[in-house]
Amino acid sequence: MISDSPSPGTEHPHPIGAIPFDSAEELRAKTVAKIVSTLGRIEAAAVSELDEHAAQSVMLDRLLGSIEVDPELLSRIQQLPFRHYPAASRLPVWFAGIPARTLAAAYYQICSQALTHGSGDPFQLISLRSKDIGKWLTTQGQVGCNDFTLQLLRPRLLSMPTLNACLLILQKHTGWNVNAVLEMGEDGIQSDGKGGYVIQGYKGRLQQPTPLVEILPSDEAPRRAVELLLDRLAALRRLGWVPNNDGRLWLNEKLAKAGRLETYCSWSRALKFFIEKHGLPDFSAEQVRVEVLALEGVEKGGLEAARHRAGHARLSTTAAYLDQILLERLNSAYSLEFERRLEASVRFRMGEDNGFDVSKDLLYPIGDGTSCSDPHNPPDPEFLDRAICAGKDCHKADGCPNRRLIFDENRVEEVFRMKYFYEKNWQDLQNENGDEFVAVHVPAILVNLALVGILEKSAYRHIVNKIRRSVYE
Repeated sequence: MISDSPSPGTEHPHPIGAIPFDSAEELRAKTVAKIVSTLGRIEAAAVSELDEHAAQSVMLDRLLGSIEVDPELLSRIQQLPFRHYPAASRLPVWFAGIPARTLAAAYYQICSQALTHGSGDPFQLISLRSKDIGKWLTTQGQVGCNDFTLQLLRPRLLSMPTLNACLLILQKHTGWNVNAVLEMGEDGIQSDGKGGYVIQGYKGRLQQPTPLVEILPSDEAPRRAVELLLDRLAALRRLGWVPNNDGRLWLNEKLAKAGRLETYCSWSRALKFFIEKHGLPDFSAEQVRVEVLALEGVEKGGLEAARHRAGHARLSTTAAYLDQILLERLNSAYSLEFERRLEASVRFRMGEDNGFDVSKDLLYPIGDGTSCSDPHNPPDPEFLDRAICAGKDCHKADGCPNRRLIFDENRVEEVFRMKYFYEKNWQDLQNENGDEFVAVHVPAILVNLALVGILEKSAYRHIVNKIRRSVYE
């Protein structure tokens, strides 16, 4: 998941599999918040691309829309056989003498007219003297390009970064896989008559449509994305590059200009540039879907809610997203939180208080010098007696995995009190219940003797000897 990445300096810095929590409900809430934050960062970056695109359009309009161009000069420029003048040395003298500022404004008016009113023939204006125009744009704080005509058409045709932003916004809103979004055509977008839309993509691999998804007027980002795509298709038609019966939304405008109606490719490359530009964790388009479905499952109703959102026919398909991916992260968070609390419990016993919350103590004394890390969840539920482990299997075979050896003075005292107890009572215990003595007490006695031997040979034997004397006296 994208939320596996840490986000230092944000409100939700921890990876989803390492979220600290006090309760299962807090973990659920923090998981939801982390996924919402992750998707929110991606959408915010995508919206900033739309805003940047809109700002560039406004700046071009302000810069060139106010410059007056003689209608006669405009007409002469439109009548030039542009294809026949690829080199500056072959340009007409009068054309070469037009100031770059005026020429840029003329191109702007020609392109605006074609985008607004259409072009009888496929629009093929070539921006001669683009270098001169680029130099002038630089003096105005703008950036030019090799094909100034295309730069003027971009506000309506959209750049690849802007299209990629639209794609991410729609994928985040719908939860569809990336190909289903790219297969959505004009006929998959219906206005609801209230300022919103109902959209539907197409799952090519399964040869079936996606579930319908509503875009409310208040869903600003997806609504903007849809309207930009529809406006782009309309502009391509007005330019004569796309026929009216072709409703594909993701056609490559450069190829369409040359008469080849093919959709864009290299989306992964555009996504890589997007990630680097906005400082986001590395992710794929498919991971966006996983994130959306995980949020649906955790926040709104488990597998069934996620299955409906994804449009899966079988619950098992959705389970691949949640059981195998999300639940693995939640289990990781549980395990890491257990380790955090266990370490804090150990440090507390080593004399490092640091504001330790005793209610989170994971080391419960067994009574023989060892501790249990989780008496409420033994490895076998049959060990429970009134919701807590009865402690009869602590030392059998290889011992219980919940057993921990953390020594302080209290645990050392327990070791010798246990030794003293068995020295005085082992025969009575054997006579009372021979089977239980062999099954429970003999393993405990062996462990106790081993612990005594370790303690008496340790570097702290002077402390051990003092505690032993106090017990036996």
